[in-house]
Amino acid sequence: MFTHHQKIVVVDSEMPSGVLKVGGIHLCNGRYDTPFHSLCRTLDTAHHDDFHQPNFEGSLITKGGQREPWHDIHSKLERPIAWEVLFNFEQRWKRLANSAQRIRSNHDPPSPVMFLDDHETWNVHLFRSIDGGATFGFPDTLEDATKYFLGSSLCWKSDDLKVEEIGALHLIPKELSLKIVSKIEVDERFTTYVVVPMWPEEMPESGSVLAILN
Repeated sequence: MFTHHQKIVVVDSEMPSGVLKVGGIHLCNGRYDTPFHSLCRTLDTAHHDDFHQPNFEGSLITKGGQREPWHDIHSKLERPIAWEVLFNFEQRWKRLANSAQRIRSNHDPPSPVMFLDDHETWNVHLFRSIDGGATFGFPDTLEDATKYFLGSSLCWKSDDLKVEEIGALHLIPKELSLKIVSKIEVDERFTTYVVVPMWPEEMPESGSVLAILN
């Protein structure tokens, strides 16, 4: 019921680019969204056959909705970083699959670094929690940010763990506070977006949601 998971979609394209979609891409009902993020106006068009609202009783498309405001952060990656994420999938698959399910890699482990003189692309950093990369990567990314920082936090079940028993500080709020203070001191504009859900998906009175919130 409570999981941390990866969602990636890799699409073939002409070499050497490669196309990959990563992040909040849910291949199930009720997850498609448009750039307008409408909750009601698209029920007769884009969301006519894709209505999903598990958070309130009696919410039906025939009653005018509204649909669940699902808006995960996701991105489309091209060129070397797409190969990097594909290589990450291959590593995980080879670790878990048996010999009959093994796949053979047809390329060398890629480098995700782009040429500095290519102004039409961004350098994308891939952080992984399994090797500790996220522990150092996220604070460093926030510290290096010059104009914007966007953070998103999901809910999880703590199994009655107390904060003082964890033995580890959450570095993101600390680094975020230090960054904002530093910009105020030098009178520079800095914009921060922190996205936190009001409650996890499903009815807020349900046992699973209450367990997460508590």
